Amino acid sequence: MRSELDICIVSDKWCDGNPNIGISNNYNNIIISLRKSLPDVDITLLHYDELILKHGKHVDTVLPFVSADIFIFCFLGNSSINPSPRVIQSLKGKKIFIWPDTVWPWITDTIGSVTEYANLHVAFDGLPDKSIIPVEALSKFAGPDIDGITPQNPDLYYPEEKEFDICFLGTTHSNRHLYINKLKSLTKHRVALGGGQREGKLSAKDYSAIIRKSKICLNLPLSPTGKRQLKGRVVESIASKTCVMEELPSPITGLLNHNQFIPITSPENMIEVILSKTDGEIVDIANSAYQVYKDKCDPKTYWNNLLDKLD
Repeated sequence: MRSELDICIVSDKWCDGNPNIGISNNYNNIIISLRKSLPDVDITLLHYDELILKHGKHVDTVLPFVSADIFIFCFLGNSSINPSPRVIQSLKGKKIFIWPDTVWPWITDTIGSVTEYANLHVAFDGLPDKSIIPVEALSKFAGPDIDGITPQNPDLYYPEEKEFDICFLGTTHSNRHLYINKLKSLTKHRVALGGGQREGKLSAKDYSAIIRKSKICLNLPLSPTGKRQLKGRVVESIASKTCVMEELPSPITGLLNHNQFIPITSPENMIEVILSKTDGEIVDIANSAYQVYKDKCDPKTYWNNLLDKLD
């Protein structure tokens, strides 16, 4: 029974391991979403950055003394403060590795170093890219009903009355400045722009409020590495009945069909589409995508589906 499970989550506590930036997204995406989905499960938290910064201890010195049925690992890049494969191998519980970003060069070696001991790999940002992920790891990924979905804290993302016509929140990189400059030219629309947690110093509460209160959320899938990702912003939006506007090509098509988001191809095309869409059309698209959220991305559904993979 799920209520009898002991789960240990081994992750960062702070974004980039830096207390000055704020709490890591993993708190809402993994810890809180799991706790609210399966409230009877016993969850132990082990934060490797907090152990180093506040107690001067590496997680390897603590982890061997933790007993759990399931260990969920989320690494801080390829940092030396991550738990070592040697210690992970010694643990007796089943092991799930969650990878929020699978586009970085370090991911190949890092996934490869733990795959032998993994029961399951999970990618938040889309189906595993065969050009990056080691061959021996591919068969251990969860699959299309799990990979590409970032579970959200239901206290942060839910439908709410709209105040903004369109928003974009996130770090400025790649081609994003071109879209942001175009959005600034919309003098008759209510536009909300922000740099997210790192650039804009937005708290999770303030960030999510803007997503919830926007009719449209612009999402740009291109990462700094040139790879395209299924961003967590997509699930944040559809959970809020906020219509996603997505630059193509994008892995979003693995989650939503073309009637469940607004596709665009360039900054100029974005402006054309914004000016042509009626409020009724935007609401219809958002409502259709919200049903996908309820069917596939709701955190309770997500975590039960994920844990079923271990049975």
